[in-house]
Amino acid sequence: MGGPAEINNAHAATAVVALPQPPGIAIGGRHAVQFRGLIHRVQILDQRPAKTGGETEYYVHYSKQDRRLDEWVPASRILPVPVGAGEDDAKGDDEEQEEEVVIEEVDPALFQPAAADLPPTRGKKRTSTEHAVPMDLSAADPEQQDREQLTKIRNIDLLLFGQHLIKPWYYSPYPTDDTPTAAAAALAAAAAANAPPPHRVLFVCPYCLKYIWAAPAIIWHRSHCKKRKPPGRTVYEKGKRRIYEIDGKEHKLYCQNLCLLTKLFLDHKTVYFDMEPFMFYLLTEQAPDKKDGEHLVGYFSKEKHSFGGYNLACILTLPPYQRKGYGRMLIEFSYELSKRARKVGAPEKPLSDLGLVGYRSYWQSVLVDVFRNNTGRNGTRVSLRDLSLATCIHEDDIVDTLREMGLLQRWEGTSTICITEDLIEAYLARHKVLLERSLDTSCIMLG
Repeated sequence: MGGPAEINNAHAATAVVALPQPPGIAIGGRHAVQFRGLIHRVQILDQRPAKTGGETEYYVHYSKQDRRLDEWVPASRILPVPVGAGEDDAKGDDEEQEEEVVIEEVDPALFQPAAADLPPTRGKKRTSTEHAVPMDLSAADPEQQDREQLTKIRNIDLLLFGQHLIKPWYYSPYPTDDTPTAAAAALAAAAAANAPPPHRVLFVCPYCLKYIWAAPAIIWHRSHCKKRKPPGRTVYEKGKRRIYEIDGKEHKLYCQNLCLLTKLFLDHKTVYFDMEPFMFYLLTEQAPDKKDGEHLVGYFSKEKHSFGGYNLACILTLPPYQRKGYGRMLIEFSYELSKRARKVGAPEKPLSDLGLVGYRSYWQSVLVDVFRNNTGRNGTRVSLRDLSLATCIHEDDIVDTLREMGLLQRWEGTSTICITEDLIEAYLARHKVLLERSLDTSCIMLG
């Protein structure tokens, strides 16, 4: 991969440009797309000239799938006849594979479950007016509806974060100096020349999180930025890994930039400009060359005073560092904070599909560990409340986890749940449960 100066960064905001419209394909319409032998129901969200010239490309959203799977497809992949209103599920030759969408960067096994399967949100979510851009779609305001439509489409093609070139998943409201007129002119010029639209590349400093649109500017910034680690105080250190505690009130700009970065990978994330109510816990890893400082790999945030009893508001592991145990480590640390505060905690809901997988894995491992150490010939009787206090996991999350594990079975028609050693061992034989802890609690440095 070349340096920043070698990347074409003719950034342009989304604008409407007149393009040739193939018969039967309309923005906002519902059509079908053929993908690997299967037919999928999609909605057309936008259009642009093809990168290879000639054929128009359309930005499609796959029905009943997460928006990170949205993509640009050529007109040739869109079936000329829209899918009927009664066909809610896209179907292929194999009925067992309906709604299968395979994208290289995403594991299909992590698709978000149906809303009915998600644990309900307990209590009332934050009601303070902290939104960067309030959106009330109930009002018949065309500008607000246009903005909602705009945020459905990724506005950044590539993110250069340190040495990592990443394809963002979602829209993020990063400010830009481009005007709609300039953006329209750039797209119109590309269409007239039968050329691909300009790439929209965002450069983010991996140390201070400053965002820059121009390649020469990021080169200058890299040579002048003296930071090599996050602000705040170290609250955990073992080997090459550290966790920093950052007060949103003391480091407002850094935390705002962190939220903008997060929005590229969390669809439900709300960008807050009022950082004062939040604490941030950032996980870093020491670079191989110490002069390169520490690499940010993930973080979670939490309210300083949560009336709903939440111990986590938002959690993210950056894509280059996913599937390496960092998310699990952050989840363990959030519950360790709850234990030290002697409070039962829970993450705010709804969780993202990836977040739900991570939390279920943690909850299962904790409960399995408790049951294996407390089952025997004489047995152990505990209440759900006792189990919640011992693990600091909310009772609702315990019940949901036991139901997911198939262990929520009443004993002889009573309100008692009987979990035997044989049931636990049978579950472990069928499922892979990570029982080892990622966090060394002896390395936590909290006053």
